Amino acid sequence: MTEKIILQKLVQLYASIGGLFVATPDDLQARCKSTKALIFDWDGVFHAGEKGSGGESTFNEIDSMGVNLLRFALYLLHGEIPKSYIVTGEMNPTARAYAIREHFDGVYVGIKKKPIAVTHICEQTALETHQTAFFFDDILDLEVAKTVGTRWMIGKNAYPLFTEYVKQNQLADYITGNSPGSHGLREATELFTGLLGQFENTLEKRIAFEGEYETYWNLRNSLETHFFTINNGEVVSFAF
Repeated sequence: MTEKIILQKLVQLYASIGGLFVATPDDLQARCKSTKALIFDWDGVFHAGEKGSGGESTFNEIDSMGVNLLRFALYLLHGEIPKSYIVTGEMNPTARAYAIREHFDGVYVGIKKKPIAVTHICEQTALETHQTAFFFDDILDLEVAKTVGTRWMIGKNAYPLFTEYVKQNQLADYITGNSPGSHGLREATELFTGLLGQFENTLEKRIAFEGEYETYWNLRNSLETHFFTINNGEVVSFAF
Protein backbone atom coordinates (compact mmCIF):
# COMPACT_ATOMS: atom_id res chain seq x y z
CA MET A 1 0.00 0.00 0.00
CA THR A 2 1.49 3.35 -1.02
CA GLU A 3 2.03 6.22 1.43
CA LYS A 4 -0.60 8.27 -0.43
CA ILE A 5 -3.26 5.57 0.00
CA ILE A 6 -2.35 5.14 3.68
CA LEU A 7 -2.75 8.90 4.16
CA GLN A 8 -6.14 8.88 2.42
CA LYS A 9 -7.32 6.08 4.72
CA LEU A 10 -6.14 8.03 7.78
CA VAL A 11 -8.06 11.10 6.67
CA GLN A 12 -11.22 9.05 6.09
CA LEU A 13 -10.87 7.28 9.43
CA TYR A 14 -10.46 10.46 11.46
CA ALA A 15 -13.14 12.33 9.53
CA SER A 16 -15.51 9.51 10.48
CA ILE A 17 -15.13 10.40 14.18
CA GLY A 18 -15.56 14.13 13.58
CA GLY A 19 -11.92 15.14 13.25
CA LEU A 20 -11.21 18.11 11.01
CA PHE A 21 -8.06 18.66 8.95
CA VAL A 22 -7.60 22.42 8.64
CA ALA A 23 -4.21 22.00 6.96
CA THR A 24 -3.90 19.76 3.94
CA PRO A 25 -3.02 16.27 5.20
CA ASP A 26 0.12 15.91 3.09
CA ASP A 27 1.47 19.25 4.30
CA LEU A 28 0.68 18.34 7.92
CA GLN A 29 2.36 14.97 7.50
CA ALA A 30 5.56 16.59 6.21
CA ARG A 31 5.67 19.01 9.14
CA CYS A 32 5.01 16.22 11.66
CA LYS A 33 8.13 14.43 10.49
CA SER A 34 10.34 17.40 11.40
CA THR A 35 9.03 17.55 14.98
CA LYS A 36 11.58 17.30 17.78
CA ALA A 37 9.68 18.93 20.66
CA LEU A 38 6.16 18.46 22.04
CA ILE A 39 4.48 21.27 23.97
CA PHE A 40 1.20 20.73 25.82
CA ASP A 41 -1.25 23.09 27.40
CA TRP A 42 -2.70 21.43 30.50
CA ASP A 43 -6.24 22.60 31.30
CA GLY A 44 -8.70 21.51 28.64
CA VAL A 45 -6.13 19.17 27.07
CA PHE A 46 -5.26 16.58 29.69
CA HIS A 47 -8.62 17.03 31.43
CA ALA A 48 -11.98 18.65 30.76
CA GLY A 49 -11.20 21.83 32.67
CA GLU A 50 -12.51 21.18 36.17
CA LYS A 51 -10.14 22.05 39.02
CA GLY A 52 -10.21 22.06 42.80
CA SER A 53 -9.63 25.05 45.04
CA GLY A 54 -5.94 24.18 45.32
CA GLY A 55 -5.49 24.04 41.56
CA GLU A 56 -5.47 20.24 41.45
CA SER A 57 -7.07 18.53 38.46
CA THR A 58 -6.92 15.12 36.79
CA PHE A 59 -5.42 13.36 33.79
CA ASN A 60 -6.40 10.18 32.01
CA GLU A 61 -4.26 7.09 31.42
CA ILE A 62 -5.75 6.63 27.94
CA ASP A 63 -4.43 10.05 26.92
CA SER A 64 -1.15 9.40 28.71
CA MET A 65 -0.57 6.23 26.69
CA GLY A 66 -1.12 8.19 23.49
CA VAL A 67 1.48 10.76 24.53
CA ASN A 68 4.00 8.06 25.38
CA LEU A 69 3.43 6.24 22.08
CA LEU A 70 3.98 9.49 20.18
CA ARG A 71 7.21 10.15 22.05
CA PHE A 72 8.36 6.62 21.23
CA ALA A 73 7.36 7.01 17.56
CA LEU A 74 9.44 10.18 17.28
CA TYR A 75 12.31 8.37 18.99
CA LEU A 76 12.10 5.62 16.36
CA LEU A 77 12.06 8.23 13.59
CA HIS A 78 14.86 10.49 14.81
CA GLY A 79 16.91 8.28 17.13
CA GLU A 80 16.37 10.62 20.08
CA ILE A 81 13.56 11.28 22.53
CA PRO A 82 11.61 14.42 21.64
CA LYS A 83 11.76 17.22 24.17
CA SER A 84 8.45 17.33 26.04
CA TYR A 85 6.94 20.22 28.01
CA ILE A 86 3.79 21.42 29.71
CA VAL A 87 3.04 25.15 29.56
CA THR A 88 0.26 26.35 31.83
CA GLY A 89 -0.95 29.58 33.33
CA GLU A 90 -1.60 28.02 36.74
CA MET A 91 0.37 26.39 39.55
CA ASN A 92 -1.13 22.95 39.07
CA PRO A 93 0.13 20.15 41.34
CA THR A 94 -1.36 17.46 39.08
CA ALA A 95 0.59 18.73 36.08
CA ARG A 96 3.71 18.63 38.23
CA ALA A 97 3.07 15.03 39.32
CA TYR A 98 2.29 13.89 35.78
CA ALA A 99 5.39 15.50 34.29
CA ILE A 100 7.63 13.89 36.91
CA ARG A 101 6.04 10.48 36.42
CA GLU A 102 6.33 10.67 32.64
CA HIS A 103 9.80 12.26 32.73
CA PHE A 104 8.94 15.37 30.74
CA ASP A 105 11.82 17.76 30.24
CA GLY A 106 10.06 20.72 31.77
CA VAL A 107 6.94 22.41 33.10
CA TYR A 108 6.33 26.13 32.72
CA VAL A 109 3.84 27.35 35.32
CA GLY A 110 2.25 30.73 35.96
CA ILE A 111 2.98 31.64 32.33
CA LYS A 112 0.20 33.91 31.13
CA LYS A 113 2.03 34.91 27.94
CA LYS A 114 2.83 31.46 26.62
CA PRO A 115 5.02 32.49 23.65
CA ILE A 116 7.64 33.47 26.23
CA ALA A 117 7.87 29.83 27.29
CA VAL A 118 8.17 28.63 23.68
CA THR A 119 10.99 31.09 23.03
CA HIS A 120 12.77 29.83 26.15
CA ILE A 121 12.30 26.21 25.11
CA CYS A 122 13.83 26.87 21.70
CA GLU A 123 16.74 28.76 23.24
CA GLN A 124 17.41 25.94 25.71
CA THR A 125 17.21 23.16 23.13
CA ALA A 126 18.67 24.94 20.07
CA LEU A 127 15.53 23.96 18.14
CA GLU A 128 13.59 26.13 15.70
CA THR A 129 9.91 26.86 16.28
CA HIS A 130 8.98 24.87 13.17
CA GLN A 131 10.33 21.76 14.94
CA THR A 132 7.74 22.06 17.73
CA ALA A 133 4.22 20.67 18.01
CA PHE A 134 1.60 22.29 20.24
CA PHE A 135 -1.51 20.68 21.76
CA PHE A 136 -4.05 23.24 22.96
CA ASP A 137 -7.70 24.10 23.37
CA ASP A 138 -8.56 27.74 23.97
CA ILE A 139 -8.03 31.46 23.58
CA LEU A 140 -4.89 31.85 25.71
CA ASP A 141 -3.07 29.42 23.41
CA LEU A 142 -3.57 31.19 20.09
CA GLU A 143 -0.46 33.38 20.23
CA VAL A 144 1.60 30.19 20.50
CA ALA A 145 -0.40 28.58 17.68
CA LYS A 146 0.75 31.38 15.37
CA THR A 147 4.40 30.40 15.69
CA VAL A 148 4.87 26.64 16.14
CA GLY A 149 5.35 23.86 13.58
CA THR A 150 2.10 21.93 14.02
CA ARG A 151 -1.03 22.87 15.98
CA TRP A 152 -3.42 20.29 17.47
CA MET A 153 -6.61 21.72 18.91
CA ILE A 154 -8.67 19.60 21.28
CA GLY A 155 -12.19 20.28 20.04
CA LYS A 156 -15.30 21.14 22.03
CA ASN A 157 -18.85 21.35 20.73
CA ALA A 158 -19.55 24.14 23.23
CA TYR A 159 -17.79 26.85 21.25
CA PRO A 160 -18.60 26.68 17.53
CA LEU A 161 -17.86 30.39 16.99
CA PHE A 162 -14.39 30.04 18.48
CA THR A 163 -13.76 26.90 16.45
CA GLU A 164 -14.81 28.72 13.29
CA TYR A 165 -12.47 31.60 14.16
CA VAL A 166 -9.57 29.16 14.55
CA LYS A 167 -10.40 27.53 11.21
CA GLN A 168 -10.82 30.81 9.31
CA ASN A 169 -7.54 32.15 10.67
CA GLN A 170 -5.66 28.88 10.16
CA LEU A 171 -4.62 28.68 13.82
CA ALA A 172 -4.84 24.88 14.00
CA ASP A 173 -3.82 22.13 11.63
CA TYR A 174 -6.17 19.53 13.08
CA ILE A 175 -9.18 19.84 15.40
CA THR A 176 -10.21 16.70 17.23
CA GLY A 177 -13.67 15.21 17.01
CA ASN A 178 -13.41 14.17 20.66
CA SER A 179 -13.39 16.56 23.60
CA PRO A 180 -10.80 16.41 26.41
CA GLY A 181 -13.24 14.48 28.58
CA SER A 182 -13.59 11.92 25.78
CA HIS A 183 -9.87 11.45 25.06
CA GLY A 184 -9.33 14.14 22.44
CA LEU A 185 -5.64 14.15 23.33
CA ARG A 186 -5.37 10.43 22.54
CA GLU A 187 -7.05 11.12 19.20
CA ALA A 188 -4.52 13.82 18.34
CA THR A 189 -1.43 11.92 19.46
CA GLU A 190 -2.51 8.71 17.74
CA LEU A 191 -3.18 10.54 14.47
CA PHE A 192 0.22 12.23 14.79
CA THR A 193 1.84 8.81 15.20
CA GLY A 194 -0.05 7.55 12.15
CA LEU A 195 1.07 10.52 10.07
CA LEU A 196 4.67 9.69 10.96
CA GLY A 197 4.11 6.31 9.31
CA GLN A 198 5.05 4.70 12.59
CA PHE A 199 1.81 3.52 14.17
CA GLU A 200 1.97 -0.25 13.71
CA ASN A 201 5.73 -0.34 14.28
CA THR A 202 5.36 1.73 17.45
CA LEU A 203 2.48 -0.36 18.74
CA GLU A 204 4.15 -3.71 18.11
CA LYS A 205 7.42 -2.68 19.74
CA ARG A 206 5.50 -1.27 22.74
CA ILE A 207 3.58 -4.53 23.10
CA ALA A 208 6.80 -6.54 23.07
CA PHE A 209 8.45 -4.22 25.66
CA GLU A 210 11.95 -5.24 24.62
CA GLY A 211 14.66 -4.14 22.22
CA GLU A 212 14.12 -0.58 20.99
CA TYR A 213 11.22 0.09 23.34
CA GLU A 214 13.19 -1.05 26.37
CA THR A 215 16.08 1.20 25.29
CA TYR A 216 13.68 4.12 24.85
CA TRP A 217 12.03 3.39 28.20
CA ASN A 218 15.32 3.42 30.07
CA LEU A 219 16.44 6.63 28.36
CA ARG A 220 13.09 8.29 29.01
CA ASN A 221 13.13 7.34 32.66
CA SER A 222 16.59 8.84 33.10
CA LEU A 223 15.27 12.31 32.21
CA GLU A 224 14.89 14.85 35.01
CA THR A 225 11.97 17.29 34.99
CA HIS A 226 12.75 20.98 35.47
CA PHE A 227 10.32 23.69 36.49
CA PHE A 228 10.16 27.28 35.27
CA THR A 229 8.10 30.37 35.96
CA ILE A 230 8.16 34.12 35.30
CA ASN A 231 9.89 36.51 37.68
CA ASN A 232 10.13 40.20 36.77
CA GLY A 233 9.47 39.36 33.16
CA GLU A 234 12.21 36.72 32.97
CA VAL A 235 11.91 32.93 32.80
CA VAL A 236 13.57 31.43 35.87
CA SER A 237 13.89 27.91 37.24
CA PHE A 238 12.34 27.17 40.63
CA ALA A 239 11.54 24.31 43.00
CA PHE A 240 7.90 23.34 42.55
